[in-house]
Amino acid sequence: MSKPKEREEVEAKFLFVKLTNGDNLMCTCYEDVTDIRKLKHLLITDPIQIFSFKMPSNGTIIEKYIMQVWAPFSSTNEVIIPISNVIFVGDLKEPFIEKYIEYITDPDSQQMIEEGMEESDEESQQDGSIEELIDEATFEEPKRWLH
Repeated sequence: MSKPKEREEVEAKFLFVKLTNGDNLMCTCYEDVTDIRKLKHLLITDPIQIFSFKMPSNGTIIEKYIMQVWAPFSSTNEVIIPISNVIFVGDLKEPFIEKYIEYITDPDSQQMIEEGMEESDEESQQDGSIEELIDEATFEEPKRWLH
């Protein structure tokens, strides 16, 4: 059996990858992705999943992002994704690169994000807004999902 052809490695690129299952990832890639149609697989490093949500703020709608390790229980930081599962690959914009690098290199970044969320929860509780919403909510019997 012949040895698989090695791909030419290039300088690290920071990419945004959209998958067919809807996942949005920020990652590092050392492969040439100028024409992904020529690839069978995409090897990415340190994939971070991005969740976006919109919320009202001072009469306008703002979009916020949450970053989360894509494969938190994996013992490796490299993932091979079949190209058939990739919709889009593009370079990350500079502000996102900075946040991505900060997230993957600073072990306390997730801790800081969680602490920030706790502080905002405490502020909301001081206003009583969360309790008011809970008191006003009507709860239904839990739905049972069959798989």
